[in-house]
Amino acid sequence: MTDTKLAERIEALEGPCREMDAEITLAVHDCCKPHTPTAEGPRYPLENKYGSPFFPQPYTSSLDAAMTLVPEGWVWSINQFPDKASAYCVSEGEVMARPRKQYQATPALALCAAALRAQEAHNG
Repeated sequence: MTDTKLAERIEALEGPCREMDAEITLAVHDCCKPHTPTAEGPRYPLENKYGSPFFPQPYTSSLDAAMTLVPEGWVWSINQFPDKASAYCVSEGEVMARPRKQYQATPALALCAAALRAQEAHNG
């Protein structure tokens, strides 16, 4: 899934989502894969290359985790209002990545969407 399509799905969220955290992890890290459930074990969302359970960072609920998605060398800014938030990322004062939907439900969601769009611009 491209960063743009994932960013659009994040922009549609009303709050944190662990399933989306797993999808972000799969999109930006090549160290894990979806877990293949078995009858006898718990169902973890992901597993590492050794088949062990891997728990994704809480990107959609934590600003600290969302900040790790911003490409190196980019800066970010968040505007928080009582019931919404917006964010953008800037590289070298010229390239700006912001969500298409102006406001998200939480600062973490706003930064996740902006950071994924920044990754696409950075890698693009």
